[in-house]
Amino acid sequence: DAGRICDAARDAQIHDRILRMPDGYDSVLGTGSMLSGGERQRPTIARAIITDTPVLILDEATAFADPESEYLVQQALNRLTRDRT
Repeated sequence: DAGRICDAARDAQIHDRILRMPDGYDSVLGTGSMLSGGERQRPTIARAIITDTPVLILDEATAFADPESEYLVQQALNRLTRDRT
């Protein structure tokens, strides 16, 4: 449901950025999207939070991120891995 999606986006540190997009949560992401390199990782993390995925493979998750985005991606990953080994 919408509340669960928003909660996952908040946990993934991408909710506020989504709200600033012209179509908000109805925005279509893909080639040429308005997200920076660091921001592109966070919707994936939000999906992993929603589905409670047991395995998540990230290939250089912060390779194209500026320091602030790298920090936010790390915060999102910390949320995703909380209470896991």
